[in-house]
Amino acid sequence: RVEWDDASRGKHDGRLVDETTGCETRYFRCEAATGGSFVRPSKLDAGHSFVEALRARYATMDAPLVAPEGVFRDAFANTKRGATKPIQFAGELSVRARQQLDEGSVEACAERHGGVCRLGDVRADDVVALSTLKTV
Repeated sequence: RVEWDDASRGKHDGRLVDETTGCETRYFRCEAATGGSFVRPSKLDAGHSFVEALRARYATMDAPLVAPEGVFRDAFANTKRGATKPIQFAGELSVRARQQLDEGSVEACAERHGGVCRLGDVRADDVVALSTLKTV
């Protein structure tokens, strides 16, 4: 079940009436009359932990390069004349070196629209990375 912040998105308050028998069954309670919905588990996204989101965002030094040979694959910019030019990424390894979680060099991060819903399990090797964060 889901209880919506915006009650207009829901269908009912957790009480359903069987159309054939007229019997009423209450499955849950909502404050608003249209504040609740039933949702299939396959349609839900449980989100990610903060630690998982950090690990996904900050690549390790030995991870595959995003822009081999300094050029993004299959990414182009359109020119004024209608042509396309490949997008270059200069200094990928030097940027990556400054963003190493394991080295404790990341002091601030932003996780917008990352689906973060909990802190998650903090491993021993995460302690260094998390201890240097000053701004999240």
